[in-house]
Amino acid sequence: MIDALRGGLVVSVQAPEGSPLREPDVMAAIARAAEQGGAAGIRANGADDIAAIRSVTGLPLIGLNKRAVAGSPVYITPAPEDVRLVADAGADIVAVDATERERPVPLAELIAAAGTMPVVADVDTLAAGVAAHAAGAAVGRDHAGGLHGRPVDRRARRPARARAGARGRLPGDRRGALRVAGRGARRVRRRRSRGRRRDGDHETPSS
Repeated sequence: MIDALRGGLVVSVQAPEGSPLREPDVMAAIARAAEQGGAAGIRANGADDIAAIRSVTGLPLIGLNKRAVAGSPVYITPAPEDVRLVADAGADIVAVDATERERPVPLAELIAAAGTMPVVADVDTLAAGVAAHAAGAAVGRDHAGGLHGRPVDRRARRPARARAGARGRLPGDRRGALRVAGRGARRVRRRRSRGRRRDGDHETPSS
């Protein structure tokens, strides 16, 4: 399932609380549009949205469950019951917060709850990525640009990936999932650039 995402764009289909888009049918329609536009996979939040999206697309579906937990800043799939909820809703892959912040349960418990389901470990530092790999995460997602107001950890960017070979393959290194989003974003930018150039060919010079 992870291999199906390599070289493609994973589209996050989520809406915040209070948004008029926060309806499962709307999220499903957006996911369907993303598939028609060439998305390689979908990332969605909550059992209702995951189930609705699963009913309209066969793309690899990364699921998560966002909820606040007392005493911890971790809110992306924070506990084993959230992992099971995501799996039961129809996700192919579960996403969890794997940063090194204080958490309600150890990361290893979340990965164990996933069973054979691949885990996307959202990390913000090289150390967090290494720890997630050691705990059994199948792949890592890079939050090295900063997360929840935390400063940027430059080591989690290019130098970290360059060092990954010495540590064993880090899920999410340049050969893995981080390249998925990078390539996809570059393709989108190139398409937009070509579209602007084509539009420019037909513009009427101003008088």
